[in-house]
Amino acid sequence: MKPKSSKQGRAVTALMVSAVLALSGCATGPSEPTGLLPQDAYVRGMIALSKGDAATAAQLLKIASTPVSGTTMIYVPSPTGGYGTVNRVRTGPDVPAIPEADLELARLYLEGRGVPRDLKKARHHAEKARNSGVPGAGALLLDIDAAARKDGAG
Repeated sequence: MKPKSSKQGRAVTALMVSAVLALSGCATGPSEPTGLLPQDAYVRGMIALSKGDAATAAQLLKIASTPVSGTTMIYVPSPTGGYGTVNRVRTGPDVPAIPEADLELARLYLEGRGVPRDLKKARHHAEKARNSGVPGAGALLLDIDAAARKDGAG
């Protein structure tokens, strides 16, 4: 469909953006498969951990340690058949990650609870927590170093 005027062109573009937003579901919330925001995932992860379900806790804490962008990039094809454009559409507020989730994830990776033991991932999450000022992250990094030395020696 070729627009007859620039006003009609803008209307076609607005209609296409609306359709893409509605079909993709991005106008209804965050794009995580669970639909949880970091705060909710952190609380649920800590509850799962307290009940001994480390695997579920690890999945939820991974969501909690990841910030959510309130901006979605939408491709809009050209109504005239030329190059399309990519528009930034605000679909909600930016939601920061929960730094304490990184500390808990580091512990899970160090102990191999709910996830395979992985000292590299444990160090990554412990460093993120320490850089965010989470108490106890520095001590956990020392524990990770000690475990790495022990694994290397044994």
